[in-house]
Amino acid sequence: MLYYETKRFENLISEDDAIIHFITNDKILSLESKNRFRKYVKYLDKLIKLKTKEQKNIDLTLIKIKEQLISENEILEKAWLLEKLSEMSKSA
Repeated sequence: MLYYETKRFENLISEDDAIIHFITNDKILSLESKNRFRKYVKYLDKLIKLKTKEQKNIDLTLIKIKEQLISENEILEKAWLLEKLSEMSKSA
């Protein structure tokens, strides 16, 4: 989250990749925990893409992502992700 807040997206992408490799190879974490991490990284990657690229219809994309996120169960930092989506909606 720190890398996101400080707009260090390259570092964040690298960290996300490391997390995915770690949970894929970890033998101790439960499947549920691994899925929570994967979902978090998936939505964080979507936020990064929206922040770093110009997109047409960004409002529609934000709405779609927000609806998907709201319907997700068992995801890390869901409230934070929703907060960041709301911030992006206000500035779009």
